[in-house]
Amino acid sequence: MDTELCARPIAKVDAAALIGVLAVLQGRALAGDLDGRIVARLSERVGGVEGPAGLQAALDGLNQRLRFALGEDDEPSGEF
Repeated sequence: MDTELCARPIAKVDAAALIGVLAVLQGRALAGDLDGRIVARLSERVGGVEGPAGLQAALDGLNQRLRFALGEDDEPSGEF
């Protein structure tokens, strides 16, 4: 995974909104409420993970990295 930082930071409100969006997607993936085509497409976008469980784990990692970027955590707990 490319860990190069973005050229420009995002606003805190945008990061917080993305955390909320990721949380909703995580919950729906875990509950099995996402259409298979949506799971497949999202899985491609987050690194080629497989199935709802893989997608949920990848979304969790993204969520944790955003929380780290916001300063909520001292160290990133999601994989870089």
